[in-house]
Amino acid sequence: MGFGWLLCGYFATFMMSFGMGDYSFIATLIGGLIAWHATLRLKDYCPSFLNVAACAVLKIVFALYGALKLLSDLFLWQLPMLDKAVLDVVGNAEFLLDMAFQFCMLYAIWKLSREVDVSKIYDKVGLHMSVFAVCTVLHVVLWIAPALAAWQNGVLAKILTLFVLIGYLLCSWLLYRCYQYICAEGEEYGKERKPSRFAFINRMREKADARDQQMFEDAQTLVRRGMEKRQEKKERKNKKKKK
Repeated sequence: MGFGWLLCGYFATFMMSFGMGDYSFIATLIGGLIAWHATLRLKDYCPSFLNVAACAVLKIVFALYGALKLLSDLFLWQLPMLDKAVLDVVGNAEFLLDMAFQFCMLYAIWKLSREVDVSKIYDKVGLHMSVFAVCTVLHVVLWIAPALAAWQNGVLAKILTLFVLIGYLLCSWLLYRCYQYICAEGEEYGKERKPSRFAFINRMREKADARDQQMFEDAQTLVRRGMEKRQEKKERKNKKKKK
């Protein structure tokens, strides 16, 4: 369905790039391409994922800018687009793009999970959005008032980094849950799990698997119904145009 690919792209774009320094554009470029591919598949189930696709394309553009900056440092190029003032603006703009990516993705997940009635997913979206809302507000405050960034050895900037990491981890887990409950039929399970030596653990697993399987089947039924309704609407519009 696409959530597995989106999880891989998201993790590469926002988690792997954290510790790569000047080479973070590599993870961002690869992750952005994977996320873009995944959202183009997911748009068939929820058109709101097109907004996420647009954000992924912009992340790719920023990654190419990062590659250009690295090359300029290596070969001592003097380019106007790489002045310190421009780099500051680009850095702030990229952070705001990252937050836009989160909000667009979370909204699309909320909309799709509401449509398939998976409460354990859409109930968590509000918490995730609140975390990124705090990050956005704090970043804007530090951007407008640079003196606050140096207050108490940059404690506010450290808090911002911590909140961002927490948000990325929460979203990564949420995407895994989406893959688990809203993925296409036949992709819900990986390798077979080895049975435990304890009978009561096997019984608990069987009950949990049965419950998950039923939830997955119900979700798939609702997804198919939603796609059928959208297809019927398209057909009615086409008929009206022909008339």
